Amino acid sequence: MEEKGIEHIIAKYLSGEAATEETMTLMQWLSAGEKNKTEFRKIQSYWNADVSFMHAPEIVPDFEKLKERIRKSESQKSVMGLWLRPAIVAAVAIVAILVGSQLVLKMNSTEAFTYITGSSIADFVLPDGTEVTLNKNRKLSYSASFGRSGRTVSLDGEAYFDVVHDKKQQFVVNAGSAKITVLGTVFSVKCREAEDILKTSLVEGNVKFETANQSISLILTNKSCIIPVTMK
Repeated sequence: MEEKGIEHIIAKYLSGEAATEETMTLMQWLSAGEKNKTEFRKIQSYWNADVSFMHAPEIVPDFEKLKERIRKSESQKSVMGLWLRPAIVAAVAIVAILVGSQLVLKMNSTEAFTYITGSSIADFVLPDGTEVTLNKNRKLSYSASFGRSGRTVSLDGEAYFDVVHDKKQQFVVNAGSAKITVLGTVFSVKCREAEDILKTSLVEGNVKFETANQSISLILTNKSCIIPVTMK
């Protein structure tokens, strides 16, 4: 895809105005390589900068202006901010199938994205660059504001996560009545609505595992935790 095309999509996504098809194009672009993910995180960090204005900020619809501001901010070693317009996303039900896989991406009326796998395992990248491997016949959902105001996903089934480190935003997996919180970690989660147990396996990093009745922290690598949970 041409550079200007993906830049336009990124700008629309960060302002909350990307269509479902554009969001899928962005996900595929992020999956294409580490260079793309690094570029996206750099732009996202700048876009979400927390600043105060002495006057009404300017809306920057043109992505070239955004890139120019990034270059200026780096050379001056200062952070500038952009005015983010409220997300204007139509409340429509859209179902799109990613070509070449059995992974289905849905966008529903609550402005949430849901990945559903069929008879094969699927790999995809979340907007923050986190890599996910979703097992067969499983489901993972997240809101349209993921990466802009929090990083929370809901999981039914089994998935492997390689989470991008972000000091400001923890990565949270909701699985039934349990919640798994991380900063930057490689781990897997297995849960299903039809079962009453949830298993977390830690590959590296650390996670915090919580339910209404208990809280468990896993710190060392190659550790597993299995606890009863309420899946409904």
